[in-house]
Amino acid sequence: MQGDGSVRLYDSAANARAGNTTGLIRISKAGATGTQHTLAGEAAPGLGIHNIGGNVNIATKVAGFNESSKGDIRIFGAVEAKNLSLLAGGDFFLETGVYELGGAAYAKFNDATRGTDPTGVLTDIGLGRASAANVSAIINAVPTAPNLYADRIHIDANFINLNGLMQSGKESYALVLGGQATVNELGIWEPFTVKTQTIK
Repeated sequence: MQGDGSVRLYDSAANARAGNTTGLIRISKAGATGTQHTLAGEAAPGLGIHNIGGNVNIATKVAGFNESSKGDIRIFGAVEAKNLSLLAGGDFFLETGVYELGGAAYAKFNDATRGTDPTGVLTDIGLGRASAANVSAIINAVPTAPNLYADRIHIDANFINLNGLMQSGKESYALVLGGQATVNELGIWEPFTVKTQTIK
């Protein structure tokens, strides 16, 4: 939140730290502005964040920046992107019609139809025939990092496409105690003898 009441969203931690206008979406009472991003109002495609050709990354904690943040993410509208990443240090709340965990499926399949027009001038999606190999690669892609991470996750949606990885809390936690100094330190916590006395 800025001093003028506006909110700034950046597409990367580096751009956020630099505080410049690269990769910035600025939302204020005057409207929304962005570079290579679209925030739509009530007209089609509807209220929400739409970046169907690229990424939407929303995080309340960023490695090397604010790793201990417990901030929540609350979404009450559409968030649509080819690749969607939501990282909350606290709770994640979502109330929307459609939620595609790993991003919009049709945007991923667009790449399979990338081709060149008959004149050879224009190269874009929808101009080529999707090969079986391209479709198979998209279908069989295995995510390696969570698309949604939060301590607690609350989702209320009409349709959920589980085409990604969702993680709530830590998968495992290892504590390794070793060395004689540690053993000596723990030795002071031996059980105490408790004495009882009956009062008449």
